[in-house]
Amino acid sequence: MKRIIFFLSIIAVLLISCNEDDPIEVRTSLPITIAVEVPEPAINDQESGQTEYSFTASQCYHLSDNKDVKDYLDNMKYIDHKGYSIEITGLEDGEVIKDIVFSVEDKNKFEAFENVTKDDYGTRRTNDEIGYAVIHNVLLSEKQLTITVTGTTNKAPMDFDVDIQFEIGVLTDEI
Repeated sequence: MKRIIFFLSIIAVLLISCNEDDPIEVRTSLPITIAVEVPEPAINDQESGQTEYSFTASQCYHLSDNKDVKDYLDNMKYIDHKGYSIEITGLEDGEVIKDIVFSVEDKNKFEAFENVTKDDYGTRRTNDEIGYAVIHNVLLSEKQLTITVTGTTNKAPMDFDVDIQFEIGVLTDEI
């Protein structure tokens, strides 16, 4: 009988000590793939000996498409960035991305690389605090993120992909 009372007391204490108002953190990844096409130059550009070719491409990621956080969108309090990685794939021999700039909402630069080649396109991880702040604010207020890449290459036409993986923690109230 004493054991039953003891166990019931422990269960009661545990139930009382649980606070339903405590926020929870949901960790997830936001994968964004941007397909970049550098168009063939016009004939007059080819004849002028042009050596740089510009590109711009964007992709939007909606948090409502993320199975881990879609049920918490209305109760998000904070987004904690755990990091992000960028990988550029699809470059061929002799193709060089002279410069590539990454921005959020087409205005807030958060990363840039120069002279990316087939042999030097590996995954790059970063811990840029300014980038985190911009990404955090946009995700929290808009519930989506548009990433734009702009830059120049040494050849055209050419195609490549930019894969970005954002690791985040969403602090939220329970549903």
